[in-house]
Amino acid sequence: MMASRECSRCSALTETNGAFCPNCGAPYGPTDPGVQAGPSGQTNGMAIASLVLAISCCSPLGVVFGHIAKKQIRERGDDGGGLATAGLVLGYLGLAVLAVYLLLIVGLVLFADG
Repeated sequence: MMASRECSRCSALTETNGAFCPNCGAPYGPTDPGVQAGPSGQTNGMAIASLVLAISCCSPLGVVFGHIAKKQIRERGDDGGGLATAGLVLGYLGLAVLAVYLLLIVGLVLFADG
């Protein structure tokens, strides 16, 4: 069964099952319709930075970069949504742990002076 495909480079509509446009030779996108790559095909750098910062104990920066990455991914169609989400989750968990730690320290200082 031949499928009708439109080339992203030359916009030619052809009936082919091949991986390349017979008109200009450009490769077609993923053959599996469930696979959706972003237009750039690149992972968003802010998403990577968000995850790295959230893991390396810079939770506030991980959260900020995660939100920026989510916005850029929505606007540009980049890959890396899962990385940005992981950075956000780990960043917020790190902030929660930091808040509990600070509350314990403040509580100990207040009760120690008695």
